[in-house]
Amino acid sequence: MMSQNWDARDFDERRSSNSASGTSSNTTNNNDQKFIPLEAETEKQFREQSLNRLKQFIDETASDPEKAMKDPKTVGQKVLNLIIETCEIWNPPKFLWRTAATLLLAGNVCYRLLLKPSVKLKKRINMKQTVEQIARIGPETLGVAMMTSSFVGLVFTIQFCKEFSKVGLKNVIGGLLGLAFARELTPVICAIVLAGRVGSAIAAELGTMQVTEQVDQLTVLDTDPVDYLVIPRVLACMISLPILSLISFAQSMAASIILADFRYGVSPNVVIDSAAKYLELSDIGVMSAKSVAFGAVIAVISCGWGTTTIGGAKGVGESTTASVVISLVAIFVVDFVLSMVFFNK
Repeated sequence: MMSQNWDARDFDERRSSNSASGTSSNTTNNNDQKFIPLEAETEKQFREQSLNRLKQFIDETASDPEKAMKDPKTVGQKVLNLIIETCEIWNPPKFLWRTAATLLLAGNVCYRLLLKPSVKLKKRINMKQTVEQIARIGPETLGVAMMTSSFVGLVFTIQFCKEFSKVGLKNVIGGLLGLAFARELTPVICAIVLAGRVGSAIAAELGTMQVTEQVDQLTVLDTDPVDYLVIPRVLACMISLPILSLISFAQSMAASIILADFRYGVSPNVVIDSAAKYLELSDIGVMSAKSVAFGAVIAVISCGWGTTTIGGAKGVGESTTASVVISLVAIFVVDFVLSMVFFNK
């Protein structure tokens, strides 16, 4: 049986061509032949053959799972094709099937990075693309992240200095600021900046490549799109965000020390000693761990929504907006989960 990669638009066009009235002309027949595959001349046959392919794939995988998993690329592509065909048959909301495709992409990335010990690291990772993405992400995000962190630090310094000075607790201001910045504020702020600045760019770039069929051209050239496009961006975000968080944390503390000294008369030595007393190395580790998780989540969501873009320029815009919104929600959800894991003792 001939295998094809279906596009969701093809089925809509085939269905509209079949249901149009008075379409017995040669032009209509040519259009039908263009959109309807040879092995599925009618919508009913198309549904039946899609279900048969699903049953055949399940039977093959169940009969010999070890053989099926020897080539995860083939398995992943078959699953993706079946998801697309299923969506064409039952026409679920766009959000659901794109979410399913993004989750599948996340599992694919995790498998390739963590669960393939037989393949050397250099073969699994396109180092050139990864370095290029890191060099691109860092300069684009650093300035905005530092500025945002500085002003957030100044706002918290105003509140802490004002309230704790009233009760004579100036000696704990530095420690509280350090804990707030390290555990929560800095990684979340930098992740939000990354989602808006880099995540949107990734979704727009991959979305444009998808609608212009550049992703399909990579497959024709025997280049795996996940290895070439997705994994380098995921690794770049996972590496860049912890570095941005560390720099932004130092910037926030420096801005807070300056404001506390000049505006509220709290000596820099008092703030620094308090921060050194309350902060532990594990707090910096938590900040880095959260940053790595946020970077992975942002990159996977942006790549997932970018590579499932349909509908031309309008679809690219929708994917870009949706990737940022979903990334922001995911950041807060993951932050809550990690905070429960690290601090709920």
